[in-house]
Amino acid sequence: MTIKYRGVCPECDWTGEPKLMNGAARDADEHRDETGHAAKIERAVATDGGCVQDGDAVVQGDAFDALASLEEDSGHAAIVDYPWKFEAQNGTGRFGNDGDRGFDAYGTEDHERLADVLDELAGSLVGGAWVFVFADDETSPGFRRIVEESELTYRRTLAWDREKFGMGTYHRVQHYPIISATNGDTERYVRDRGTVFRALKHDGSPSTNDYPTAKPVKLYRQMLRPPVLEEGERLLEPFCGSGPGAAIAAERGLNYWGVDANSDAVDQARERLEQQRIGQVTL
Repeated sequence: MTIKYRGVCPECDWTGEPKLMNGAARDADEHRDETGHAAKIERAVATDGGCVQDGDAVVQGDAFDALASLEEDSGHAAIVDYPWKFEAQNGTGRFGNDGDRGFDAYGTEDHERLADVLDELAGSLVGGAWVFVFADDETSPGFRRIVEESELTYRRTLAWDREKFGMGTYHRVQHYPIISATNGDTERYVRDRGTVFRALKHDGSPSTNDYPTAKPVKLYRQMLRPPVLEEGERLLEPFCGSGPGAAIAAERGLNYWGVDANSDAVDQARERLEQQRIGQVTL
């Protein structure tokens, strides 16, 4: 099966021709450059007779604006890797840039704006959907408070065990908190796994998807197993970076929506989605 995509514009009537992901992405980028509109990518057609599907999109732009454009009940789970501020003393948080790999410097956001993200997600997700918010030791208390004050229902604080030591002076960082919540009451009970997910950040081998703050696909694979996401459902990933969620969506045949301001990251997420749709897995 060959899956084609198209560029579409929510601000005018423009729709691109169905093409492979990279071609559709170029069309959308050209339309955005010409008009200033926030063109996006969606899955258009499967050539073996499959029907048109509108589930896939990887958007370059401001996540806060893009989230506001989502329809109600359009997602079934969300992962939020919020661009928090870096704390050098404890060796946790975000990098400013990674020039060796060609990524431009990117900004961080005020932590309190996470509340806006969660409010938008509460309206865009179906009832009972799971939401996972990445954090570190510095941001975890504040992020948990924001989750508890939102329309979501806080469930547990999970942990990502990186299996290797990171930076740090007062003990070196090996794990990161993941704040979990549901969109109100849920029947998606998770009874077959614990609260610690073990996934190596990277094994040192070259990677085409080595975005500075990217989380490993193996981690997402564990977090999103059913009943968190079932067949045919849709993952929402604001601040998607190079799109580990896109990799899982392609691997499992899920629908996917992601947004990031960094053009390099968006290109990688689109490529990842396209390649894995045709079985060329890039981890």
